[in-house]
Amino acid sequence: MTDARLLCVHAHPDDESLWTGGILARYAGEQVPIKVITCTDGVRADGSSVAAPGVRVAELRKAMAILGAGEPQVLDYRDSGGAGSGAAEPGSFCAAVFDEVVRTLVTEIRAFRPTTVVTYDAFGVYGHPDHLQAHRATVAAVEASAHPKLYPESGQPWQVAGLWLVTTPDLPFDAAVDVGPWLDTKWQALRAHESEFDRGAGVSVFTDPRVREQLLSTEYFSHRPAPRPRTGSPATDLLAG
Repeated sequence: MTDARLLCVHAHPDDESLWTGGILARYAGEQVPIKVITCTDGVRADGSSVAAPGVRVAELRKAMAILGAGEPQVLDYRDSGGAGSGAAEPGSFCAAVFDEVVRTLVTEIRAFRPTTVVTYDAFGVYGHPDHLQAHRATVAAVEASAHPKLYPESGQPWQVAGLWLVTTPDLPFDAAVDVGPWLDTKWQALRAHESEFDRGAGVSVFTDPRVREQLLSTEYFSHRPAPRPRTGSPATDLLAG
């Protein structure tokens, strides 16, 4: 694992902690180089944000410090809204030129040279338009980054060894990572996103320790392409092999 490097691509501040906080804390503790790209600053393009501009990025920075995962990189896009209410608004992630998003991610992949990339599954875990956009752009960027004739101005080609997609246990998955030993750290990082709790967002359900233990102590991922038949035992380490 000495050569492993992990890149996570998320849509909003708090996604890094909710969906991958366990693996980020785990691999940070193992001194694996980590980079997290957050595609929006958390401000809604339709003007419906509760938190003031800059608040959610500050919370993201605090959460990343708790996880030990370094400084976040936030792209210059706005939140398109859970129902896509701001998807057509100028500056929203969903209104971005797709090729520009892919080009940005290719540049980052070729510069960081990760062995493993993590983003959402094809449904964006629960269908958020920005999650879908992040999935599509990341999959395209991982494939494009290895092709010497695509985006030649974006650095030397780089082949990612593994692309893992955040998913849920009610869907087929290839890895079930026990992050119980890092659950407290993951929870502290998630709690750093105070504005989400203040507005009563879905993360508030995890204030119940029993729910937290049940739903946050294992992180599930599918692999593109699947490394083994679905009937095989799921992997437990995204960076192994």
